[in-house]
Amino acid sequence: MTAQNNRTTIAKAITDTLISPNEADRNAEAANVVDGLFALARAIHNGSEKISRPLDKIAEAIVISAIHKTEPKRTISKTQGDH
Repeated sequence: MTAQNNRTTIAKAITDTLISPNEADRNAEAANVVDGLFALARAIHNGSEKISRPLDKIAEAIVISAIHKTEPKRTISKTQGDH
């Protein structure tokens, strides 16, 4: 095998590894690694949006709960100090 044939064989192996004829991108071309990474990033982003909304409500509930729990303590301590 010549050096050129080796380079061609290696280039084809890399291309075959990075491009999938079984998947298509938005342009109906064979999908490549970038398309796969983009799909993963989009899925993570969409999932994080769905998770963050309920977490925002949980965080808000925790803050409200903490405020309500500390307010009576302040009231009690002021009352006890007045005696």
